[in-house]
Amino acid sequence: MRNAARSLALTLAIVCITTSSFGQKTATLRDPGIEKLVANYIGLYTKPTLTDWKKLFDPSLTVANPNRDGSIMIRNLAEFYNAQEERFASGRRISERLENVSISTGNRIGRINADFIFSDEGVARRGKLGLHAIRDKDGWKIVAIIFSYD
Repeated sequence: MRNAARSLALTLAIVCITTSSFGQKTATLRDPGIEKLVANYIGLYTKPTLTDWKKLFDPSLTVANPNRDGSIMIRNLAEFYNAQEERFASGRRISERLENVSISTGNRIGRINADFIFSDEGVARRGKLGLHAIRDKDGWKIVAIIFSYD
């Protein structure tokens, strides 16, 4: 009888803990490494530092965004980086900034969500950005980017 009462108490405790935490946001500890990754994602996005910007990405990077016709464009690191190089080589004034940045981390993975404003020759376009990152022995690397213009 004593073991049955203990089992029942343990089961009730597990149910209460599970029920009370269901649907609630999980807080994550601040990680200066991933915060630096986000700062460098924007700060190094310039013509003189573009090669350093490329180092933020894992070689297996996948970039996806919806096209206007409803299809999805998917690019690898080389395709994505070459597009950025061509853009800067054109001599155009290009920049990007992030707003409403949210970072969530856990067990060496991270997810960054943000609103972005991409400016090309002073014309600003807004959109949504998602970055997925993994921390390896050398630090944080971006492994996936998804974005969409509003």
